[in-house]
Amino acid sequence: MMRRTPLIVGNWKMHTTAAEAIVLATAIKGGMEDIHDVDVVICPPFPWLVPIAEALHHRPNHFHL
Repeated sequence: MMRRTPLIVGNWKMHTTAAEAIVLATAIKGGMEDIHDVDVVICPPFPWLVPIAEALHHRPNHFHL
């Protein structure tokens, strides 16, 4: 039997500035330093996808936008 990797998804329903969204995404990435066996997906508001992707260019393989 194939084991599934747990998945955590955070769908943001907040009104943030680009700077606040980058700070939040960076904090989530920092909190994942010791977590390697769970896939994490963040779903920020559409306008902040590119700024966050650029800020988190070097992110773990199990952290997705």
